[in-house]
Amino acid sequence: MKTSISSFDLRVLVAEWQGLIGGHVDKVYQREDEIIFRINLPDRGKVELYSKAGRWLCLHEVEEKPGSPPPFAQTLRRL
Repeated sequence: MKTSISSFDLRVLVAEWQGLIGGHVDKVYQREDEIIFRINLPDRGKVELYSKAGRWLCLHEVEEKPGSPPPFAQTLRRL
């Protein structure tokens, strides 16, 4: 397992994160040593940046939820 970030890794991260310019942090979540930033981008919608302290970073597109839940989900909510 890698213990440090190389210049190549840094270059790839910077290139990937260029798409975050112009966005703003909508929400921040923390679970133990993980931090999740929900970022709202004007042209792409919402993305999440996952970070685990000293381990990894991951950018993930947030899937759009349907306007109304399916009937099965509505029934479960009524219980």
